[in-house]
Formats: sequence, structure tokens, C-alpha cells
Amino acid sequence: MYNLLFVMSIMGSAVLLIYYILKPMLIRCFPLKMRIRLLELSMLFYIIPFPLAKNYYYDILLKITGVDFSMPSETMIKISKPIRILSDGTVVFPHLSVIFVTTAAIYAAIVIIKMLTDYVSYTKCLKALNTSCDICKDTQLNNIIHLITEKYGIKRKIKLMLSEHTDPMTLGIINPIIILQKDNSNIEQNNFIICHELAHIASNDFITKLLLVFIKIIHWYNPFVYVLSAEMKNHLECYADEKTIAGFSNEAIKRYGNTVIELSVVRTAQNEKNFLISSFALSAKDKMKVRLEEMKRNKIFPRSRKVIGAVLLAVIAIFNSVLVFAYKDYPVVEDDFTTTDEYFITFNDAQDMFEEETADLHFDGCDSVLIDEDGCIIDPVNADLETQKGCIHTYVNVVQTKHTLNGSGGCTVKKYNAQYCTKCGHTITESLISETTYTVCPHK
Repeated sequence: MYNLLFVMSIMGSAVLLIYYILKPMLIRCFPLKMRIRLLELSMLFYIIPFPLAKNYYYDILLKITGVDFSMPSETMIKISKPIRILSDGTVVFPHLSVIFVTTAAIYAAIVIIKMLTDYVSYTKCLKALNTSCDICKDTQLNNIIHLITEKYGIKRKIKLMLSEHTDPMTLGIINPIIILQKDNSNIEQNNFIICHELAHIASNDFITKLLLVFIKIIHWYNPFVYVLSAEMKNHLECYADEKTIAGFSNEAIKRYGNTVIELSVVRTAQNEKNFLISSFALSAKDKMKVRLEEMKRNKIFPRSRKVIGAVLLAVIAIFNSVLVFAYKDYPVVEDDFTTTDEYFITFNDAQDMFEEETADLHFDGCDSVLIDEDGCIIDPVNADLETQKGCIHTYVNVVQTKHTLNGSGGCTVKKYNAQYCTKCGHTITESLISETTYTVCPHK
């Protein structure tokens, strides 16, 4: 599991690095949505376990080149520190595992507590709003809500409320509520705020924020996920601005920017970190600067740029996906040993543990035996080479035991972690577990 999460983390971070390398070009040559799509691609690699599809990548390479890239070289890793070896040869580092799991559990607990406190804050805010806010009965503002929801294709019911004590904001995912200031009689400013908040609702930005929280939980150790979260949130605000000012005159865009600045000066940042609440203005100066710069660009890109951008995203996704080959799938089994210290051994002592077990095997003229995770010997499928090449493999984790006779009447038995295709019998030999040499072969 750790290896899988680590490779997923590398894949997501690789896309984020590509984003920052290409960012100057993306700003000049492509629309803002292209940058958001690239960040969303990074999120997908963080969330979806693409490394588990590694064998399908091998199948594709086999069909394209005719060369089986899945057979690794047989190398032996020397380990001097105490380790634990399970019955199938899986190597466990107990102290490292405990530290990793404990740290992850503490972080997850902190994040979950933060999420719960945010939710409690959100419910309290809703309760306070229901008692202190008034439902907006202004016909003009309600008409604006109706027109913009139709424009954005929003099917959800939007509630518009007025408050004397809060800044303009939006709450909720299923039944969103937009809050306006009761003492603000400027219809144009209210129009700007409504358009901006409906743009967030139409783009499902709250769901994106929830996914960012989930990514930070499972990849808590990776600093890139925090950079991704901050960058994505800034871009969501900028994209809501872009959708709002689409079709505006330069003078109207200037007035919209002044509205953002004006409300940012007087607002507080108390709700800015709650992912269930979206405020119209931002308190941080650097974030405000980015928003204003994006408004100034307001450039319309030709359709050809959007097509080129889609192709570029596809190319990045394909090339980044080859990182699945960094994933190594080790078998996961129940620990058959007791918890006494005698089983915490060094790698060089491992063969003594398996000597009695391998002595009981009978190879019956075969030089290799496959044993599944339940300890049963597999009756191998004998398929020809052409059948194996055309097979979409379904691999299972096995232990492969190879038996070699020597000239003095003895033999050598080597045990490997391996993967076995249940369809065609193709076997991938992986890491060496143990090696036992017998003076007299007991397997005859």
C-alpha cells in the first residue's frame, strides 16, 4: 500500500511540476481553463490508483513491439538491518511501518477534526443565517438569479438571502445559499456578486475543494499537494471572475474589479479557510493581485488553441502515465508467525527459516513449482507463445520455487516472489526470497 501511494504521489507531483514549467507559456498562449484542466489532471493522478494497471501497460508494449518488458532481471538486495519475513517471503520493516502508520493516523485525525469543526461552523452559520437573515424579496435581484441560473444551466434551487452582519458569500452544495449585504443598495454590485457566486456553483467548485482535502489526507507527507491546493483555489476564483465578466465592456470590467477591491478592504478572513463556504472577496493581497491581473488579460483565444491545449493535455497524461512502472506489487498475506522476537531476523538468516519447508516439496521432474497465497500448489496452464502474446493477462501473486540439481548429488532451491497469469500461464519472476543448498537432494 505504501508503495502504491508513493508512486501515485510521484505521478501527481510530476504533472504539477510540468504545470509550473509550462505556466508562462500557458498564460500567454492558452485560456485559463487550460491551466485548471492541467491541475485537475494532477488531482486525478493523486486520487486514481493508475499503478495497479501496470500489467495492462506491459500488454500494450508487448503488442506494439513484440518484446516482453515485464521480465525483470534477477537481482538480490542485501539488507543488514533487522527485518521480518512472512511465510511467503514478504519482507516487512516493523519499525518503519509503525512510524509511517502512526504519523499518517495522527495527521488524518487532525484533518478529520478540522473537517468536523468546519462542518460544525458551517451548520452554526446556517442556523444563524436562518434566524438573522431575511429572504430576498427584491424582484430585480431574483430575476438576475433566474436569468444567470438559466445561462449557466444550473438545475438546483438557489436561495438568495440578505444579512447585516456577514460579507457576501455562498454556502452549501446541494441547496446553495447566496448571502448579500442588506445595506448595499448598489444593484450593479449585487449583480456582480450573484454572477460570481453562481459561476462557482455552476463549476461545482465545492466538490473540487472537497477532493483537495481528500488528497491532502492520503498524501499528507507530500508538500506538493499543499501547493496544488492553493494554486487550484486561486484559479477557481479567477475562473469565476472570467465567467462573470465575459461579454463585459472594459468600463464594466473596471467597475467589477473595483467592487472586488472595495469588499476585500472591509471584509474579515474568518470564513476563508472553511472549504464549505465561498466568499466573494479575498483578504490576501497576493491573491487579489492575481485575480486583478487575470481580469486585465480577458483575452479571447481562438478555437484552435483549445484543440491544441486538449492535445497537449492528452500527451502529458500519456507520458506521465509511464510512471506506473515504478510501482512494484508485493504480495499481501496474513502473518503466520507468532510475535516473539525470534522471528525478527536478518536477511542472511532467512534461508534457515525455509529449509524445512522446501525439503517437503516434490518437484516430480519439474524444475519449478508455483504456490498461491493459500499455500496450494498451482497446476500450471501450458499455453504456446502466440497465445501468451495475445493474452490480456490477469496476474495473481505467487511464490515460485526453482529447483536445480548439482553434480555432487545435491541441489539448490531458490524461492522468488512472482506473478502468474491465470489465463495463459505467463509467469513474471520478481525478487529473490531465499536460497537453500542441500548436500543431498531430498526432493527425489
